[in-house]
Amino acid sequence: MIKLAEALHPLLDLEISKKYVEDKFDELYSAKYLDTMARKLGFITSTNASKNELEDGEYDCIKTIFDAMAECSSDMTNTFRTLALISRSPDFQETDKVAIDKLVSLSAPIEHIAA
Repeated sequence: MIKLAEALHPLLDLEISKKYVEDKFDELYSAKYLDTMARKLGFITSTNASKNELEDGEYDCIKTIFDAMAECSSDMTNTFRTLALISRSPDFQETDKVAIDKLVSLSAPIEHIAA
């Protein structure tokens, strides 16, 4: 992060830019990352693009997905591509079963995870 502060040096005093980066980077990065994940999962769409904060349930959903991916050694790209197959219908669809089966098949075998 020091390099980022140094890059800002022509615009800001080095000590000011170091303090700003130290104080704000994690907060700004986390907010942008959560916004990106919320968009990938459809929590933020073009109709509610001005939404400023995630609801607790949305944040919990994002966290649960990433926890499950870590636990199953799942690939992020394949997981999100498969999640896109899930219908938005409140009723269970055949495509949902296909997506669930595919998610399971993308997970690492338990022997690999335990090792």
